[in-house]
Amino acid sequence: MKKVSRKSIAIAAVAIVTCAVLGLAAFILFHDDKLVYTPSVSTHELSTSDLAMRENTARIAFTLGPDVTGKSYDIKVYRTETEESAGVTFISINDGKKQKVVDDDGYSGYLWDVVSAIDDDGKPIIAVNMDYMSDDYFFVMYTIENGRLVRCGSEEAMLIKFNTDRSFIATYAVNFFGTWGARRTLNLTAGNRIQLEEGDYIINSGDDRKITPLVNVKAEIADAEGNYKDYTLKKGSKISIYATDGESYVLFTDEKGNKGRIKATFKDGFTYIGDKEDFELFSGIMYAG
Repeated sequence: MKKVSRKSIAIAAVAIVTCAVLGLAAFILFHDDKLVYTPSVSTHELSTSDLAMRENTARIAFTLGPDVTGKSYDIKVYRTETEESAGVTFISINDGKKQKVVDDDGYSGYLWDVVSAIDDDGKPIIAVNMDYMSDDYFFVMYTIENGRLVRCGSEEAMLIKFNTDRSFIATYAVNFFGTWGARRTLNLTAGNRIQLEEGDYIINSGDDRKITPLVNVKAEIADAEGNYKDYTLKKGSKISIYATDGESYVLFTDEKGNKGRIKATFKDGFTYIGDKEDFELFSGIMYAG
């Protein structure tokens, strides 16, 4: 029988131990990924009593986590009526230092609801929906880093759906060719900044009012390949606006299902088609306020 040297035995032993250690590490990491956090999204609403008192005091409290570090956080969002901070909404984490929930210009409002998430990477995210007091909304988004709240920014919109990949949908009040409730897709970047994705504002279902040309109006119609060509909207016909970029055009469908575009400009708070204001050319256009 061939003898095995002590050196060979030692090398084999080291290899076995190394494999065992690496396997254990892989096992731990694998199970950490599975057990430490679960990507999830929750919406936290005001209670009936708080909803009735939201102009004065209101409170939403919940626990968020565990995150990728295995930690959970007690979140409180509340509105106070104290003399020093009347009418201001605050947010705090683990009963620590509170922050004012305000838009990018420093304005606060009434607490509406809170959306919280653990994203696909195990990072915690919080969005506070606020009401400016006239059914005009904004939200403020936060994440948590090293146990501290980090403000990511705000948008004059209401966040209506958040996804664990950090994309989300918000609904805006778009004042262009009328006032429309419209949706846009956004995302929270790796640098924790709110970013609009490319695309149009899509008019909310039920808000796509039909409008009628009062005279023949120049427009464009799309062919089968999506290319636009000159088209005339006939006086008395009906079209339905379904999307807009909010500054230079609206998209419509006509009574036959054809899709088209009306080019327009926005100046000093008014929408113009050529040198005419929109309501001079169409009936059914409504602006809020």
